[in-house]
Amino acid sequence: MILALLLLFVFAALSHASVVALEYGLVRQRYEFLSHGETEGSVASGRRAWIGRDTFRVAAGLRLARVLLVLLLGVTGFGLWQAVVAAVPLPAGVAVPLGVMVFAGAGLLLFLLVERWPARAARNHPERALAWAAPLAGLLLLLLRPAERISGGRRHRSLASWMGREEGERVHPLDLEVQLRALQVELRPLPPGLRRIVDKALQLPDLEVSDVLLPRSQVVWLDLREDPAEALARARQAGHTRYPICEEDLDHCVGILHIKDVFRSGRNGQSTDLRRMQRPIATVRLEDRLADTLSLLLRRKMHMALVLDDFGGAVGVVTLERILEELVGEIQDEFDREPEEIIALGGDRFSVAGLTPIHDLEERLGQELDCDEVSTFSGLITAELGRIPERGETLGYGPLRIAVREVDERRVIRAEIERIPGDAHGEEAEGGAGREG
Repeated sequence: MILALLLLFVFAALSHASVVALEYGLVRQRYEFLSHGETEGSVASGRRAWIGRDTFRVAAGLRLARVLLVLLLGVTGFGLWQAVVAAVPLPAGVAVPLGVMVFAGAGLLLFLLVERWPARAARNHPERALAWAAPLAGLLLLLLRPAERISGGRRHRSLASWMGREEGERVHPLDLEVQLRALQVELRPLPPGLRRIVDKALQLPDLEVSDVLLPRSQVVWLDLREDPAEALARARQAGHTRYPICEEDLDHCVGILHIKDVFRSGRNGQSTDLRRMQRPIATVRLEDRLADTLSLLLRRKMHMALVLDDFGGAVGVVTLERILEELVGEIQDEFDREPEEIIALGGDRFSVAGLTPIHDLEERLGQELDCDEVSTFSGLITAELGRIPERGETLGYGPLRIAVREVDERRVIRAEIERIPGDAHGEEAEGGAGREG
């Protein structure tokens, strides 16, 4: 019995090491080939050609194998310990603490032997790792093929949807956290700035266009019906590079005007034909994924897209700069003099600009605000009141007390927020909106 458990334990350990080596080696070799413009199918050849045929299925099988092998290691390890305790009498009160020490030491050793060292070997020598790991790992993948198909295979669309996978989703399972661990050299850790960018990049698939939307009320657009000189004077005052060109309102946007085209025309405002200078504009939906919108803008070589709601009306625009700011932080040049969006006033009080994105405010406060319908702090206030508030007006929103400090005819410029203590939360909610005396 002990011999059988020991052999099974050794088999599980070797199999887990092979799976780890194959996964990390596949990542390294896949990206080395892709960086040279080659295809996935050239990752392996000969007896290991099955690796490159379908890396989606291979990656899914590897992850399933790792989970099952960890369970097998735990079960066989526990069985070995019970067999040892039964064969070797231990004093009362010694078995439990000794067992804890043995399992802790064995766990650390196993982590080094079947996880850390195979991963390091595969990072440094992917070809060798694939050579010795492919036979055993390939056998495991063959045995687990039925389970892999049921858990997420392409032939089981309904089950995959029930498990949270969207039909048609082609995010490569080797293109997220695994390759970041595999491609990072341990002796050269990522700098803090680059690590923040990587973290933001991994969060990008969870963001939508609404998270970076420039609201309709803040979009400076040019009307084709007005005098070109007046339109260009407004553009000169705004100081932007690109402007939507519209007929009557933003719902009837016909294109984009790049200010460089005006300069290149060599004409003054009176003789400028804005319609002839217009460039095409892309359109996206409010609920579109931000990553897809970024790909769209880059593919079409555009810097701005018009954002439409479910009824086809324009709710604002999204720019390439605002998307990139989600990855690298706020981008400003020497002409930007924008005040800070969120200023700490001490204690639980903050001064918040009206255009502050909701997700930035949630991150600063460390709590979620249930307001999926709007994207800015100003929109939250106006949506809660159903109108543009007056200066000095106060209202309660969840655990927050909001006091409007500056407002114009279209939006809230700045307001102060304060966390409401738990006891006063209900009283504030009942009180609703009011005016400071």
